[in-house]
Amino acid sequence: MRKFFYISLFLLSGCFAHKSVTISPIENVSLTGSPCMDGVMANMISMGCKNFNVNVIVVEENIINISCVESIEGEFWTSSTFYSVPADIGLDYPELVVVCFDTFVNVYTNN
Repeated sequence: MRKFFYISLFLLSGCFAHKSVTISPIENVSLTGSPCMDGVMANMISMGCKNFNVNVIVVEENIINISCVESIEGEFWTSSTFYSVPADIGLDYPELVVVCFDTFVNVYTNN
């Protein structure tokens, strides 16, 4: 299952790297396979995010960042940048705060 998640996340991030992505609110659909990352994206959508910017920032470690490019409201979920890191990779960046984690990923923000 872990391998499937990383492959899915890598393919998702690879397709959208350095691009803006428009995602419409879809109920009961897992976008990434990770409850944590899906929750972050669901919160972004529910707060009015209309367009996501997804970038692979460290390809060999599958680290991506996600931010909202176009939103209705400017609050935590739509103004923050989120970093998705595979759960088995430790990060030593004191400026990052853990938003959530699950079996697959740890999600951080710098806000």
